[in-house]
Amino acid sequence: MKNLYLLTISIFAFISASAQLDFDIELEEVTIDNLYGVQSYTVGSYNGEWFILGGRTDGLHQRQPFAAFAAAENHTNVLRVNPSNNSFSQASILSLPLPLKEQLQSTNLSFRQVNDLLYIIGGYGYSTTAADHKTYPVLTVVNLADLASKMDNNQDISSAFSFVESPTMAVTGGYLGFLNDTFYLIGGQEFNGRYNPMGPTHGPGFFQQYTEEIRKFQVANPTTNPTLVNYHAIKDSDYLHRRDYNVAPQIFPDGSMGFTAFSGVFKKTVDLPWEDGVDIREQGYQHRADMVQKLSQYHSAKLPIYDPAEEKMYTMFFGGIAQYFYANGSLTSDPNVPFVKTISYIERDKNDSLKEYSLTKEMPGYLGAGAEFIPIDAAFFDDQEILHLDKVSDSKTLVGYIFGGIESTGPNIFFSNTGTQSGATSKIFAVYVNKGGATSVRSVPPSLAIELETGLEIEENVLRVNVKGVKEEKFDLEIFNMRGKLVYKKPVKTRDLPYDVPLDEISCKMGIVRAQGKDFAVSTKIIFR
Repeated sequence: MKNLYLLTISIFAFISASAQLDFDIELEEVTIDNLYGVQSYTVGSYNGEWFILGGRTDGLHQRQPFAAFAAAENHTNVLRVNPSNNSFSQASILSLPLPLKEQLQSTNLSFRQVNDLLYIIGGYGYSTTAADHKTYPVLTVVNLADLASKMDNNQDISSAFSFVESPTMAVTGGYLGFLNDTFYLIGGQEFNGRYNPMGPTHGPGFFQQYTEEIRKFQVANPTTNPTLVNYHAIKDSDYLHRRDYNVAPQIFPDGSMGFTAFSGVFKKTVDLPWEDGVDIREQGYQHRADMVQKLSQYHSAKLPIYDPAEEKMYTMFFGGIAQYFYANGSLTSDPNVPFVKTISYIERDKNDSLKEYSLTKEMPGYLGAGAEFIPIDAAFFDDQEILHLDKVSDSKTLVGYIFGGIESTGPNIFFSNTGTQSGATSKIFAVYVNKGGATSVRSVPPSLAIELETGLEIEENVLRVNVKGVKEEKFDLEIFNMRGKLVYKKPVKTRDLPYDVPLDEISCKMGIVRAQGKDFAVSTKIIFR
């Protein structure tokens, strides 16, 4: 009797129908000489200028624990940018009190501006006092008006900052919202110790715990003696188990305000991104199993837009990292979850139905991850920074900017990352909305058509590959090792399926099997021996 160990994974590709968005989104690069790059930062705006704190000045973190999140690449300044006259200035944070100067050079902090105050929570980075990496249990309040004045006069900036320490604020990779005088700290994790892709028990080890919570609270005396009041948490170990993701304010069909948590990482049972979401309102939250988001799954620049005439909410995502992307017009999956150039959006209609679309135009490179969209100070934004289409003129209108984030040289760099394959970009893109135009989009199918099966036939010493639902006569069967190197490639005729690959022709112990056709590409990970 033959022993067949078959792995069937529903990873699909599909050519989706084209449609049209009744306004256009345009990007134009803006250059500021000698500006440096920052990614995964916090930002507040005052008098048309940006005040950027925290984040990192390098690119994607390396795999080796000794090289990941190196303190040498911490961002140690307040970076002040004026996009109207293409200038910038900076002030060091290293003179601030110890809890502040450590927290404000960490990464993946949560933040929200309320009037002229910027609230900053948590963040992960190297602590000199702990002699290790940690998540900071700190809430910092920045008085942007005072900070601008002190920088104008080249004075000590310390008076612009106040803070409170609390274990409930030890969160990185979460999101901070503000609604009706209450803050919402949504998702994220606490991570203490040096990053290690082999897990918490390897090397020096680390502690990792998802919050799995929505933490609601208010802040009394924010500029003098910040104090957390009326704190309570809502916990859901299933659907709130997500981090490093996008949350955006929403106008729901009944006119109420709230937030939606989109996608994120990682699912509890497998290291792949979520594809569903969670709606969050004052009275509670709702898991949206009907939402399928494939194209933007890590934190990226985003722009929420509301069209009152159509009673539609659009949440737009620019670039970033995702398991799915379009290649040659077809939706393609990569379980390594690469950098992408995609511009996509989730549409919420007046019946509260959610549907995903991709613009046929793309980002001008592997950009957007760890970046922010920074709105201009204009009447067409509400206090939740949602753009209202009815308040925008019919002509091409500047609505904001995308700044910084990670720029990668390719989609899959993680397994070969030595620190040179990506970096924190200083690029700025002006974002325009043109109500007089339109743009071509693809409707992203929630259920797709082509299935890849792989399995090991032990007695025959072969990898058996089957691809279901393919209409093309032939395709390329490719195998890559976990560093992305091609180790096997053969043209396969569909009529010859299933197709057997001798295991002695595969030089790696684990890799990615990909079937690549003219209009489809599907892949899955498998252990060969």
